[in-house]
Amino acid sequence: MQSETKPNGCEFLLLAAHHPDGTLLWPAGLGEKKLRKLRDKQGEFIYWTQYECKPYNPGDRGFPAETLTRCNMFYDTDLPPNHERMNKYCLIDLADAKRTINCRTAIVVVFVDDRRHVWVVEAIAAKMDPLTKIDIIHRIVRQYGFKVIHIEENLYHNMLEFSLKQEMQLRGEWYRVELLKHRNREKDSRILRLQPHYERGAIHFKRGQRQLLRELGDFPFSYEKDTADALAYIMDIVRQAPLTAAGAVVTEYDYNTITPRQVCREIKQGQLLRWGSGPF
Repeated sequence: MQSETKPNGCEFLLLAAHHPDGTLLWPAGLGEKKLRKLRDKQGEFIYWTQYECKPYNPGDRGFPAETLTRCNMFYDTDLPPNHERMNKYCLIDLADAKRTINCRTAIVVVFVDDRRHVWVVEAIAAKMDPLTKIDIIHRIVRQYGFKVIHIEENLYHNMLEFSLKQEMQLRGEWYRVELLKHRNREKDSRILRLQPHYERGAIHFKRGQRQLLRELGDFPFSYEKDTADALAYIMDIVRQAPLTAAGAVVTEYDYNTITPRQVCREIKQGQLLRWGSGPF
């Protein structure tokens, strides 16, 4: 194709199935459902080369599928084995529903054992209105018995704070919301922090969590990264938690991991201390 910048030469016009922002080039002809079928039929390499105009070396993927089988990272039950002895965490990464693209809210529930292995129990990413978000949050709190949930701070005060508190009163279900700061990190940078855990088989997935597994399997080439990003985000919480299972008694302080600020924060929040010989 001749152009003004190259009147005597040629320019190549590349039309991928997705624009760089993740929207579809031709929704009526190549929608997400049809692209998924083509991808399953032709395989990752051909799909990305032919339909996304991004040929890549399969060995360059950050989370190869072979590791899942080699490290036996799947489980088939609703909850992980010995889940009663594990710590549990819920994170909600809000998205602005006013935006037309990349506006999926991600919700992740994980259990963590005493080896710091992370068991992903739920991983949801979808466009949601505020009422849907609140319904899902209350369902998760009730189903897993959460007393504390974590929500990304940026949009909480503008979108959810008042409605969530009002709904707690109406339902008579109370729990604490801890806010997480964004820290201005890019998604890819956060997700890369999962690699050491993944490579040593320390993250376990349900076989039906196709959305999360696909996001990790395509990384860094994937357009959708919401559940993978929320899983990486929750590692900020997991790494602050004690290594022992919930309910266990630690008889000595580990001054390498516990700071006076952490202890003071626990007291101010009205929690029982998780370190030392037990509550006062």
